[in-house]
Amino acid sequence: DVAGTIGRPLSVATVSPRGEVVDAELLIEGRSASGFDSAQHDLLPLLPESPVAVGDVWRDRFEVEVLVDPEQQQKEPDRRLKKQIKLEREFSLAAVEDGQATIAVRTVVLTPIRDAFQQGQLIQMTTHGTARLDLERGLLVDYSVTLDNTVVGFSGTPQSSLSVVVSRRESLVPPTEVAADASAAETQ
Repeated sequence: DVAGTIGRPLSVATVSPRGEVVDAELLIEGRSASGFDSAQHDLLPLLPESPVAVGDVWRDRFEVEVLVDPEQQQKEPDRRLKKQIKLEREFSLAAVEDGQATIAVRTVVLTPIRDAFQQGQLIQMTTHGTARLDLERGLLVDYSVTLDNTVVGFSGTPQSSLSVVVSRRESLVPPTEVAADASAAETQ
């Protein structure tokens, strides 16, 4: 039930100073943790290991598993044939203005995939967007990602089509706004 999740934390993550997820836990009962490991790659932008200049690029490669055969979706998890797929997040320092750094982010699939069923499992992972960081305070101010992908034939028939359009924006909210919203919610 989505209504029961509003205003509640869905997960807790421990993150390194570079933005790597060190530990994560789902807090909602009855929800599967499958896909959570790969989802961590969109949680925060990964910061470079050393200082960079505007225009510099750094990358983060990772792997995810996909099922090889659509018929195996119904079988027991231990008996499913899986394939490792390599993806890469590319980061670029786009600008530094007024004490804020803007980082461009995009994710691409590196492993060649011709199978529509496998492409359908990866459809939500190829996001692109921007992150803005407050350099003085060391805070993520804004993180926006989007994707607009379509896979034809994903369910084994040429007539099937899977389209995903996502736009997600996370913004830093000043503590005074959070307190005001909490007070307003309590009085209702």
